[in-house]
Amino acid sequence: MRHTARAAFVLTCLALATAAVSPPATGAVETTSDQAVVRLPAPPAIAAGSFTLFAWLHRDPDDGPATRSILDVPGAFSLAVSPDGDVLATLSRASGSPLQIALVAPDALPRGEWALVTLTLDSNGVAFLSVESDTRGFVQNTSAPSGPFAAGPATGDFTLGATGATPSMRGVFGLVAVRNHSVTTGDARAVFASRDHFAPYNLDTSLHAGNMNGIDGVRWMINHAITAQPHDGAGATASQSQRAAEVDKPARATDFHVFSRDTSIQPTSLRVVRLVNACEGMLYRSPFEQPVQSAGFFLRTLPSVTAAFPDSDEVHGVSPALRILAEHRPPAQPTRVFVSGNSRGVRLWDILGGVGNFGHGYVEALREHASGIAFRPAFLIRDSPTFAIRSTGSDGYRFSGSVGSAHTSNFSRFFTASVYSTGLGPGGGVLLNSTNPGTRYSLRSGHEPGSRFTDDAPITLVAFVLAYPGSSDASFSYDTGSSQSAPGAQEFLATVPLDTARTQTPAVVVQRINNGEIVFAGNLGAGPAPALVGDAFFFPTTSSGYTISVASAIDYDQPSDTTRVTFEHPFDRAPDAGSQALYGPYEIRRFEHHAPPAASPDASWRGLEVRPSGVRGPVALFGYEAYRTDVPGYIFASVGWGGNGYGAQVSQCFSGAVPQWMSLAAPDIWLMHLATQNSTLESMAEFTAMLRSAHPDVQIAWIGDIVHDTGTLENWHRYVLENARANAVPGVTLLRRDDMGSMPDQYVDGFRIDGTHFTQRGNTRIALAALDMLRAAARWPGDANNDGIVSFADINAVLSNFGAAGPADGSLPGDVTLDGEVNFADINAVLSNFGTSAHD
Repeated sequence: MRHTARAAFVLTCLALATAAVSPPATGAVETTSDQAVVRLPAPPAIAAGSFTLFAWLHRDPDDGPATRSILDVPGAFSLAVSPDGDVLATLSRASGSPLQIALVAPDALPRGEWALVTLTLDSNGVAFLSVESDTRGFVQNTSAPSGPFAAGPATGDFTLGATGATPSMRGVFGLVAVRNHSVTTGDARAVFASRDHFAPYNLDTSLHAGNMNGIDGVRWMINHAITAQPHDGAGATASQSQRAAEVDKPARATDFHVFSRDTSIQPTSLRVVRLVNACEGMLYRSPFEQPVQSAGFFLRTLPSVTAAFPDSDEVHGVSPALRILAEHRPPAQPTRVFVSGNSRGVRLWDILGGVGNFGHGYVEALREHASGIAFRPAFLIRDSPTFAIRSTGSDGYRFSGSVGSAHTSNFSRFFTASVYSTGLGPGGGVLLNSTNPGTRYSLRSGHEPGSRFTDDAPITLVAFVLAYPGSSDASFSYDTGSSQSAPGAQEFLATVPLDTARTQTPAVVVQRINNGEIVFAGNLGAGPAPALVGDAFFFPTTSSGYTISVASAIDYDQPSDTTRVTFEHPFDRAPDAGSQALYGPYEIRRFEHHAPPAASPDASWRGLEVRPSGVRGPVALFGYEAYRTDVPGYIFASVGWGGNGYGAQVSQCFSGAVPQWMSLAAPDIWLMHLATQNSTLESMAEFTAMLRSAHPDVQIAWIGDIVHDTGTLENWHRYVLENARANAVPGVTLLRRDDMGSMPDQYVDGFRIDGTHFTQRGNTRIALAALDMLRAAARWPGDANNDGIVSFADINAVLSNFGAAGPADGSLPGDVTLDGEVNFADINAVLSNFGTSAHD
């Protein structure tokens, strides 16, 4: 799916002697009443002589009979629309003759479609007002020269919508931009012809006899972004949530984005909220969607790349499970779907109340078939509204006593799924300190509307803990309540031993060479309980607390009767001379409980409580699972490590832990999104090989997402397309899809938390796009019977179903073209690929 439609508009712009060179589309606000208004400080640029104002407008089909205000800056200029669609413009100044320039564009602003209004003033006092739309064409009115004329200075706020007793134009206000120069008629027409909502900001016509110089000429702009975590340019006390804007939700004074070069705070950023004095009666809208889109008027722009890409954005392979997933069909049995990435793969919260990671995009895209969650981290983070195991704000996890985070310790090197880019390893989790008898931690699961995870069905609950030398035992209880954090009831289940020490006689430190090389007294490799390479060494106490690492070499020195142990990763706390360590194997253990249907509303949330038992090392609790096994459905997991790619996710783990957690993951499907930091391109293939080593039957897809403010990552996308076939995985990239677009497109569409992370809305759109592409990529072209070989068997499969019709999702037997019909096109597809094989 490429941006082919845009070519016609580019040619139109060239015919007007202009060049559209930048990404489109920003935010829009829709009025909900006649009194709808946004008031904010007027832009200084209007008082500097020449200037231009552009405004995209979508007038409501039911806009009322009165003259209505579009925008107004007291003392400078105003725009209004009459009932008949006449656009009325007035330019004012403080003194001189004339005091005003009045312009009318008669019958120019239609209802129910996008139009561009341009008001410009040059240094000779010549002004023109133009309005262009598809049905009314281009309407212009130009004033006679009046000598030098500078509008303003403004005597009040810039007001969008209702002004005084004049009601607001009903409809949608798109991008409003003020430039510091006048424009030509050709410039105004080129902006409209581009179908680029962002063209008033970044169109450059200077090489084609125009006056527009791209982004350098814009001074001020509104309705250009809807993001969840904007920069705070207001210097106010609004909270992060109060600054978060969301598509289809009311616009607020605290979350209204304003671009302004005449400020010292983020003068070039599109993602800033600034001082707004009033914001009432407006809803944020995407200009790409109904009811605003108006028959596909605005087009997204593709991110630019520096080198050629392969012809296709998808690489085919054979994957029956992936194909069923991509076709939005339920699986035949419970199916575990793991989605991996970096912070985009594991972020817990999008600030708007949703989950900010790739995996939960697939949850929402396939919610009706979702039946549970796997590898859900245990964190001391309340805002984590993940599927099934939701914890947010005051209704967060339940804990008491001494509970710490594992991410700052080497315990994080035993697992995966951490959002902490500052962590030592890719695992999250909590450490339950046994020295406090009241220490406990619990997460419960609750009903998910529209899914297969319901409180009237039995579920399986799982907790992952670490068995290591010196660990306290873990006590598990079945925990129920009316919500995640409400008081409830606990039913004791079992106490699980976790201490794996080969001997309770500790090894004593003689010397610390460095934090990764320790000399111990005696011969640790001899005797009935020898220390072995791969053993964990746990120090219950050091001068700075407990610490753990894994031995990679053990060397005995007979003259000194000491043993030098080298460790895979340095201890996070320094073991001093005299410190004592216990050593032995380690194992990630899975505790499982089958819970019955909820007995009552007071017990509708079901989970596991974990407590340390005995006074030894902390219980390392990594995460939870909650899912149904009595129905076929998708059990989703989000894994990875914030700020780190696949190479680091492996290298910063203890080597023996990686196959352990991969084995426990038990994935049926693994969707590998890009995870690039601190990693080479080849880490994609290396990680794939490790997954297959643990699970030979896992069906893997490589997925490149979309552009970020850090760049396109085009070399990673190219790697996916050029190497997926050699690694026997379907591969797709979304970078060049015309429904994804550039960064400004994503800002407008509510895709973005910030410049590098996505909202739940954005992740869902990415998941839908990836599934759309995998629908074709997870099958070999021309392969009707899904054996990966195009042969006479496929011709027979098409002929036996010839004439059949059904859903165009790939589920119709013989429909190799995925158009919902079995016809001659399918025969041609088989013949054109005859003799090819996915296995070559």
